[in-house]
Amino acid sequence: MHKFFQLRLLLLVALLLSGCAKEKSESAREWEQRQIDAYLTLYYPDLVDSLHTSGIYILNYTPSGGTVQFTGDTSQWVQFDYTGMYLNGTKFMETDSTKAHLLGTFSYTTHYIPVYSQYWSGTMLSGLYAALGKMYVGDVMKVLLPSWMAYGSSGSSSISGNTPIILELTMRGIVDDPKQYELDQVNAIKTADNEFVELLDSTGAVLSGIYIKYVDTVAPTDSTPYLKKGDVPSLKYSGYFLDTFLLDSNVGAVAKKYNRYPSSGSDTSKYSSYLTYTYGSAGELIPAFNAALWHIAPGSTIEVIFTSTWGYGSTGYMSGAPQIYPYTPLRYKIYFDSE
Repeated sequence: MHKFFQLRLLLLVALLLSGCAKEKSESAREWEQRQIDAYLTLYYPDLVDSLHTSGIYILNYTPSGGTVQFTGDTSQWVQFDYTGMYLNGTKFMETDSTKAHLLGTFSYTTHYIPVYSQYWSGTMLSGLYAALGKMYVGDVMKVLLPSWMAYGSSGSSSISGNTPIILELTMRGIVDDPKQYELDQVNAIKTADNEFVELLDSTGAVLSGIYIKYVDTVAPTDSTPYLKKGDVPSLKYSGYFLDTFLLDSNVGAVAKKYNRYPSSGSDTSKYSSYLTYTYGSAGELIPAFNAALWHIAPGSTIEVIFTSTWGYGSTGYMSGAPQIYPYTPLRYKIYFDSE
């Protein structure tokens, strides 16, 4: 460890432990405030006792000269990168892949993209909401959030209660209409690749927000008819985000290409088997499968790009790895085997 850093760390510890040990009568909030004051005294002495009116400490602020800011409409969504750390400098979250590599925390199952969230006090930490509300697109800000502006006395799955945190924020974008925003992204791919065509339903009507490319189409015969409700097709698939980051696949070669093939365990079994589901059954798979496969014969390969209406909708899928943010368009390649 660098000697200068060691000295500063020892000084911080001394400040925290100065005087007497934590008195039994001292509340958790008072003890936390002493930690915050000690940190500010060491690194930002000009900010001691200068809590922002919003309840956060703005440690550094680099304006970009941008002009796009929130209007206060709760329908707006925000895109931002951040590094989360404790007062001792230990990082607990990083959305930038380059920084994650440097920290030694990089994971191939993590999709390193800006956080995408509704800008509303009911959906984010109160301290984060306060900080982002002061930023324009392109701005960079470093803030200290007391626990009562962050994860509170109960903490989170990975952060203990009554823990102050530091966030280094970079504002990437503000989206007024998430549905139109994702439709624009899908349409841009369709425009760039004219092999994608509009997908039609069984009546011939155009389905909005989903396009199909016929990579390899086998003409149906009397012995290999189109799918009908209740059929159980055997499928190989690879799902991607629009930036080509792999979401999931049951194709072993694809999983290996993206460093996602497990070295051992039962998970390897999915690469030697097919994905099967009952065609026409709502809820088994995302709607894109039902929409795209209804007129595809066995032996055919297709690609589809689609908005979240045909995927994970306005809630996304935040418990998986990688996470799927709300209003996220996706791209799938599907092979329909005859077995």
